[in-house]
Amino acid sequence: MAQGKDLASIQDRAAHQHGVVCRRQLLAAGYESRHIDSLIRNERLLKLFLGVYAIGRQVTDLPSIWMAGTLRAGPGSALAGVSAAAAWRMLEPASVVQVARPHGRPFHEQGLGRHLRLHLYMRRTSFLNGDATRIGPIPILTPARVLIDLSRNLPDHDLRQAFRGAGQAGLLTPRCLDHVSTRGRSFKGHARLMELVEQWLPDTGRLRSPMESEFLLLCGRYGIPAPLTNHRVGGFEADCFWPGTRVIVELDSRTFHDDGFGFEDDRDKGNELSVHGYVVLRFTHRMITRQPEKVARILRKHLARGLERGVALSPPVEA
Repeated sequence: MAQGKDLASIQDRAAHQHGVVCRRQLLAAGYESRHIDSLIRNERLLKLFLGVYAIGRQVTDLPSIWMAGTLRAGPGSALAGVSAAAAWRMLEPASVVQVARPHGRPFHEQGLGRHLRLHLYMRRTSFLNGDATRIGPIPILTPARVLIDLSRNLPDHDLRQAFRGAGQAGLLTPRCLDHVSTRGRSFKGHARLMELVEQWLPDTGRLRSPMESEFLLLCGRYGIPAPLTNHRVGGFEADCFWPGTRVIVELDSRTFHDDGFGFEDDRDKGNELSVHGYVVLRFTHRMITRQPEKVARILRKHLARGLERGVALSPPVEA
């Protein structure tokens, strides 16, 4: 039947799967086992994992590797763990591929042929409605479910980093946080994750740096009202601003400010805003993470004064 089919027809099949296919799909499409084996011997199909192949090239890009992992795990599987966190841009990519499915035995498998450096880990877990979705062709656990799973085994620092990353990627929507909250105490790590959820301040704007995320967590922890982030005030973009006050917080990060131009621009911005009656507070990452009580105390005092006098002193705020 499919004996005469060549690599071009297989490429059509793989085009929407980041260039990878599995034997199960090829057999279902009418390819015979001996024809598939011949393409493997001629290295027109390169083995990735057992029964999963790349089309004529060694795979190095992450979407192809993630797709291959879910194909190996079979129908009903989804990218999970740190791999799913990387795909959602919560964490940096890891050297392993983690996949979950609701049935079958757990297993660990090393990549094949030219892909020996790859390691696939499949675990068995139950999926509830709304736990899985897709990024393109790749089945993947939702951001909420990924955070729930990460809270089970990640150290506090890494879980916090993943939560911050989800905020930076715009994933901590009310729906996502509600999904986490409504799972009750049914999972290990619930208390740690809920502490982060309760500290988070929604509807503050899209975050651009880990430092902004850390600062918002500090505000939530100490009961400080949510600021607007990256908001234009008096002709400048303020890192954090509280409408109705004259208080602005600038977050001093080496990544974004540690050069001559950034240093001068920041000082010019602060001077101009002070002329218009604003109080510009500057906090470093070290202050936010190692002296949070001091930062919160200083900020509360200025916000209280700003609320008393802010309307009279503050010039119009730009939208």
